[in-house]
Amino acid sequence: MQGNRLKQYSSLLIVGIILIVIYKTFDISWFSILLNAFFPIIIGGILAYFLEPLVQIVSRLFENIENKFLNKHKRIISVLLVSLVVILLVTLLLTRLIPMVMDYAVEFIRNIDTYVKGFESSINKTFNDPNIAQTIIRFEKTFVNSLKSFSSKDFVELIALAGKTGSTLLTILMGLIFCPYILIEAEKLAVIFDRFMLSFVQKENLDLIHEYAYKSHRIFGKFIYGKFIDSLIIGLIALVGFGLMGLPFFPLLAFVILVTNMIPYFGPFIGGIPVVFIVLLIEGFMPALTCGVFIFALQQFDGLILGPRILGDSVGISPFWIICSITVFGSLFGFIGMFLGVPLICVIRMFFNDFLQYRKNKIIDK
Repeated sequence: MQGNRLKQYSSLLIVGIILIVIYKTFDISWFSILLNAFFPIIIGGILAYFLEPLVQIVSRLFENIENKFLNKHKRIISVLLVSLVVILLVTLLLTRLIPMVMDYAVEFIRNIDTYVKGFESSINKTFNDPNIAQTIIRFEKTFVNSLKSFSSKDFVELIALAGKTGSTLLTILMGLIFCPYILIEAEKLAVIFDRFMLSFVQKENLDLIHEYAYKSHRIFGKFIYGKFIDSLIIGLIALVGFGLMGLPFFPLLAFVILVTNMIPYFGPFIGGIPVVFIVLLIEGFMPALTCGVFIFALQQFDGLILGPRILGDSVGISPFWIICSITVFGSLFGFIGMFLGVPLICVIRMFFNDFLQYRKNKIIDK
């Protein structure tokens, strides 16, 4: 019976993959309309998923308090406290950190032509061989042109981008509003889900769904929480290190390191190379070399000491599968796909291994 249920629900994974491929390949306008309508609720659900462990931690603090009111309403109070902290952090992010990083980015783009002229003059003086100098300059121009393309929109495109950004911020705001309600109603929503599923499947089959949902949650939760904490620590160390080295725009450079470090395997290269090149463009060869050595040492510390301590064996797959997952899911879903590709491939591997074990047991039974 267990093997038959496993076979039945392992097929759900295949169905999900087929639906994703169909959605990415064909134009399904009705699905997009439906997705947009529920998107604030989806965002609220995702936020609730990430905040649930914090709510449980805060809720446990009220267990030893003898006040009946606090014990009775500890779930609601915990949700409100966690939501308040999140609102304060989001406010700080939107009003202080993001504007500061954007100001540095705008200042860099505004002065990039001056940096380019100084860099090209330095390269021509440093290398006697004009072929080497021109090769470096061509690479530099390719990099600089890619940066300039981000600021080359005309007025109409800027208006459209602002409108889209405003709509996105409104959607996120609606998701923040839904989040505490979903956290408060989590147990009731789970009961509604179970009652709905029992209309189609038997109790033991629903238990199997719960089992695999819990296993998937452990894979995703441990990886996402661990990688976020790991990247935050690396970003803070980079911020302090770049500041002590006196690098220009060091908060912007540290922010790039923090964000790209969340991508497994390729993250250090995706973030480190442009950071070093920006320092090379502005400050010259020796500061860029010092910056490169620092980033290399930082990534070694992350890969050999910090990452294993935080993440443990949450990944446990070979570099080949990591590269495959980042490539495939990154192509399908962009940066989010590159970040979530590794836990997704771990979940797929879990289903695959269990299915192979089911087939093996079935052959033995025969």
